[in-house]
Amino acid sequence: MSDIEPALTQSEVLEEEYLELRGSLPEGYVQQRDLILREFGNDRHKCDERILLAFRNALNDESKQPPLTAVALSGGGIRSATFALGVLQALAKRTPVLRQLDYLSTVSGGGYLGSWLTAWIHRIQNGRDGVMDQLSGDAGIENIPLNPRRGPSEPTNEPEPVSHLREYSNYLTPRLGLLRPDSATLFATYLRNLMLNWLILGPLIVSMLLLPRLYVAGLLLNPWNKNVHIQTASTQAIVRMNPNLVGSTPWWM
Repeated sequence: MSDIEPALTQSEVLEEEYLELRGSLPEGYVQQRDLILREFGNDRHKCDERILLAFRNALNDESKQPPLTAVALSGGGIRSATFALGVLQALAKRTPVLRQLDYLSTVSGGGYLGSWLTAWIHRIQNGRDGVMDQLSGDAGIENIPLNPRRGPSEPTNEPEPVSHLREYSNYLTPRLGLLRPDSATLFATYLRNLMLNWLILGPLIVSMLLLPRLYVAGLLLNPWNKNVHIQTASTQAIVRMNPNLVGSTPWWM
């Protein structure tokens, strides 16, 4: 058990993350951290809190290092992905923010576009700069690989990854058609999800419909006895709607 290393503190995790992004820690932060470690080294929790505060203050001092930048792409299905694509193209043309990007946060439809952008950056030769050049149009039409399946109405200077994204924007059924496998897959997926929902909701609905009968059975201890006094107005209404409940043989006999 003594060979097991202790878990990293939050400040240690943030330090490693910052080193991956910038290559070195903020100026002046290391000296403050060492002072805190010498003063509160025995109290791991308090030491981590003080280091986190020092790290935050160092990050907020923009005079010593440039601030971190982030882009967040919200959810909303394929519509949000389409909107986010236009935002990324506008940012690539008008500002250098995407070339200095530190964090990309996505969810749902934004994640669809974020994963596409990340895959493109990792697959292209010049990485992020190459992608930004193509998105902004600075690469020149002769240096942009175009989509050979480009239709007549599509832009003539659009990079192949962007055309591919547009072509497969309907990712549930990329190839439409009554007899195409994508349509059969969509129908099977819909039917499966419908059955799963009914397996959950069906018994619940049936149980709710049985509650009135169970309620009456609980109040009428002998439902086949005509002389039973019915206590509540709701039970009387149920019996009026179904008079066979009183004076008949119960269903479990």
